[in-house]
Amino acid sequence: MAKITTGQIAELIAQSDAGRITRAMMARFLRSPTLLDPWGEFYEKEFGLAVNLAEKNIPPQPDQGKWRLLVIASGVTIEGAYQQCKTAFGSWKYTETSLDEVIIQNERDTSNGSYAIWVRDGAEADEELKNTSADQIAERGITTETLLECLIHNLAFFRETGKRLDVVNVTLCAGSRLSDGNVPSVDTRSDGKLRVHWIRPGDALVHLRARQAVSL
Repeated sequence: MAKITTGQIAELIAQSDAGRITRAMMARFLRSPTLLDPWGEFYEKEFGLAVNLAEKNIPPQPDQGKWRLLVIASGVTIEGAYQQCKTAFGSWKYTETSLDEVIIQNERDTSNGSYAIWVRDGAEADEELKNTSADQIAERGITTETLLECLIHNLAFFRETGKRLDVVNVTLCAGSRLSDGNVPSVDTRSDGKLRVHWIRPGDALVHLRARQAVSL
């Protein structure tokens, strides 16, 4: 089955805006398995997993802004994703303990199987969420990336573009919590390594920005 190109998606959107296709028709299009095919290849290549994604639902893509589809496959752990990032471009974390042990809370996980989300498609985390703490994000009910989603995002973005996320700013993974209540963060160090650190939930800084997500 042929893959959907960005040009085809753009044309579908243009047809919708012109009134020649309904949003419902577009939603069915976005649920097409062809949109998920590259993710099956990604997980087979990166993690040696044979993942059947054909039946997975994709949440509706927001009308405004640029968004990137992320698929989080069942069987991939936070520590496993971190280690694959380390293999791809080097990584550092603040602890020698497995990230699966220190991360005790996630807004989404694969306990019910693989899932798909949309995330803001920018090389840097969201400008709109600068100076916004994890506590404020929770109070406002904003959905943002978990640590696992951020790590998969980093790896997939690198494989697709050869470039890195968050070279200037730091992604606040406000969808996750450490065992001590702090919040994991991810950025790219000056030496090119991905860095996993932590931030206090009340910290709000200009270079600390969460990345918004849309899930079912």
